[in-house]
Amino acid sequence: MSDKKALEQGKVVPFLFAIDDGSGNMEIHFEDAKGNVFESKSASCVVEAVLADLAGGISNNAWETEGKQYTVAKSHTDAMDTCSAKYQLSPANRVLVHNAIAETGVGSQPVYLGVTLPTEQFYTVVLALSLTMSVLSRRKRTF
Repeated sequence: MSDKKALEQGKVVPFLFAIDDGSGNMEIHFEDAKGNVFESKSASCVVEAVLADLAGGISNNAWETEGKQYTVAKSHTDAMDTCSAKYQLSPANRVLVHNAIAETGVGSQPVYLGVTLPTEQFYTVVLALSLTMSVLSRRKRTF
C-alpha cells in the first residue's frame, strides 16, 4: 500500500529519517507521510551527566540509557570524544540520534531510521561474532 493511500485510509505512516551521526555534527534529513522534506544540523556534543537548563531545571535534552545519564548540548567543556571508534556504537551515540529525532518534533510517531554507522565496524563486529559462534559450535561438538 502506498503512503498516500494509507493516509487516505487514516493509517499512521512512519516518518523516513536519515541521520548522519558523524563525529562533528548530526545532520538530519526526514520526510513526512505527505512527502514534505525537512533538514537540520546540530553539533555532536554529549556530556555524561544531567545538566540544568537556563531556568535551573533539568535540560529537555537529558536522557538515560543503560543506567547512565547524558545531556546533549550545543557545546560543553566536558563533552565526550565523538571521534573515537567506540563512540559510533555507544550509548552516547544512541542518545545523540534519539535527541536529534526528538528535536524535530515528530512526537510519538513511528519512524524508519537509517544512520551512517561505519560499515567496517559493523562488519568487523558481525564477522567476529560469526567466527566466535562457529568456534563455539565446533567446540561443543568435541565435548
